[in-house]
This record gives sequence, structure tokens and C-alpha cells, in this order.
Amino acid sequence: MSRNKAHNLLWNTFVFLALFIILFPPLWALFWSFKLPRDIISLDFSPQYTIENYEVVLLSKDESIIKGLVDTLILVVISTAVILPLTFPAAYGLARYRINKVVKWFSLNIFMFVRALPGAAIVLPYLQISTAVGFYDTYLIVLLMYVLKFSPLALFMLMTFIGELPVEVEEAAHVDGASTLKIFINIVIPLIAPGLAATAVFIMIYTWSDYIFVLFLTARNVSNIQLAVARFNAEYYVEWGPLLASSIISIIPVILLVALVQKSMIKGLTLGALKG
Repeated sequence: MSRNKAHNLLWNTFVFLALFIILFPPLWALFWSFKLPRDIISLDFSPQYTIENYEVVLLSKDESIIKGLVDTLILVVISTAVILPLTFPAAYGLARYRINKVVKWFSLNIFMFVRALPGAAIVLPYLQISTAVGFYDTYLIVLLMYVLKFSPLALFMLMTFIGELPVEVEEAAHVDGASTLKIFINIVIPLIAPGLAATAVFIMIYTWSDYIFVLFLTARNVSNIQLAVARFNAEYYVEWGPLLASSIISIIPVILLVALVQKSMIKGLTLGALKG
């Protein structure tokens, strides 16, 4: 066997193993989500399937995850709509304007510190604060935590994308008499659109996947899909059928989102990679 063929076989093997590791858990969950609980427990591979588990998690009055889905969509959309406009001008200023090095270093490290902190380290103080001021179990406190936790991620991503744009385009527009605001709206935003899409997707995925903030800061009025799924894993028993079915439902919106913006997301993540 030639060296090239051996290399191709080796890389194909690695790719296959990676795909198997990634795809096996959701495919396993999908298969067993159409089985009755007794078949799941006994690992019965017989070709008998049912949609009973999906009826429970979608139509049951007591165990439906619909509220969790709706609340998650509300939190994801609002947090993304707040974080992007909030961090984009800041990212542009840090990437383009001459700022004192000490101030810039201090600012970026503060953002990095906030980003690096685990959720458990900051959620308990906000639990006490929200309880004291009456914001506990409201959308407002959860959205505040999302903005606090995920804004640094958006800031660093947008700074990278903006930094890769040729500054000569903006300078030429300045020479032609365009204002900074006009350049920002008519030139920078269209050029950075793939990067905005990629940043928005990451914010949505992180907020969609949140568990700890909603767990500590809400009770009955606000929920999310992760909390709704976790309810089927109780202290003394596990409802395997509804747990698997709700898990599959929880990942479908993320898959659809990534599929819809895949081209823009890839273009945004590779923005500037070929810059010579």
C-alpha cells in the first residue's frame, strides 16, 4: 500500500471514529425514545415502536415540556437581541480606536475574567439579590445573567471579526465625507454580517443549553427546556421514555438553527483566515 493511501485510510478512520463518538449518543436516544419504558429497561431491540413518550412530553397536562420550550425561546431571542447591539459598538471601539493600553488591557481582562467564571460562582449572589429586590423567578433576572455571562464571548468574537476587516475601506469612506455612524451602518455591519450570524448562533446555543441559572433563579413562573427535561430524572426513579423523547426534542431546534445559518456561520468563523 502506498504512503498516500495509508495516510488517507488513517485519516478516514479518525473521521469515522469522531463521527461515531459524536452521533452515537443522539442516535441511541432517538432509537429508544420510540420504545415503551419496559422495553428500554430490558434493552429490547424488537421492531416494536410507539409515540407514547412524545405524547406524554408534548400533550400531557402534568409532564408537558411546552412551557419550557416557550420560555426558552423567549429567553434566547431577547438575550440575543440585547447582547449583539450592546457588544457590537464596544467591540468596534476596542478594535478600531486608539485606546490607552492599560485601559484596554484592564477592560479585556475584566471581560475575560467574567467569561471564565463558572456559573455556580456568580449565581448564588444574584439569587440573594434577586430575592431581596423581588426579581426572583422572573425573566428579567435570567436575562440579566445571560447578558452578564455571554456578553464577553460576543465581544471577543466581534472584535476578532472587525479586526480582520481592511481598515482602508473605512478610511476611504472618511475621505469621501462619510460620518462614523454612516460607515458603521453602511460598511462595517454588512461586511461583518457573517460574523454577526456566527456570534448570534453561539449566544443562542449557550442560552438554549443553560441549566444552572434557571435552576437557581426561578421556581414556577419561568422555566426552560433543560429544566423541563431534567424533571424526568427524579431522585428515586427515572422516566426513561419521556426523558429520551424530551432530550431529542430539545436538540431539534439547535440542529435546525445551525442548518439554516450554516453557510453564514462557517463564513463568519473563517473570516480573515485567508487574509494575505
